[in-house]
Amino acid sequence: MKHTMVTFRLHKLGLLLVIAGAVLLGVLLFAAGYLSASVKAAALPNVTAAAVPPLPLPLTKPAAAPAPDTAAPPAPATAPATPPSAPAPPAETFALRVGAFADEQAAKESVKALADRGFAATIVAVAAGGATVLYTVRIGSYPTRAAAAAVADKLSREHGIDAAVIPSN
Repeated sequence: MKHTMVTFRLHKLGLLLVIAGAVLLGVLLFAAGYLSASVKAAALPNVTAAAVPPLPLPLTKPAAAPAPDTAAPPAPATAPATPPSAPAPPAETFALRVGAFADEQAAKESVKALADRGFAATIVAVAAGGATVLYTVRIGSYPTRAAAAAVADKLSREHGIDAAVIPSN
């Protein structure tokens, strides 16, 4: 049985034609994408703010008008009572997170170590997706982010404790 070796050679002209064809194909695909996007954009309606309908207000049933009393004089017109104002949302408070642990026992040990140093720390369990729970160790409650950041800076400088400012709500 005789083996023959087949070689494939591409001449310079053939190589140039392959490269030119690839570049031309790329340009055509880019142009087709550009044109199809501009055609889709032109087909969309031009929506302005005036064309958007207003949101419907909640409908309330009007109170029944009392039957007119002929003996009593008409009451003077008074201004309508103002509706009670909605309660203000609770102010956001901040805490310092000094640790996060996958194991509750490790979090308890961290709280104990902080208590030995004079800090009142708490453990807050946070769901971290799926069945994973992180036990975060937090210190304090501060009314503003700036106040919490100042205490975090002091903890870092004086005690070597790294803390992150987080919302505690």
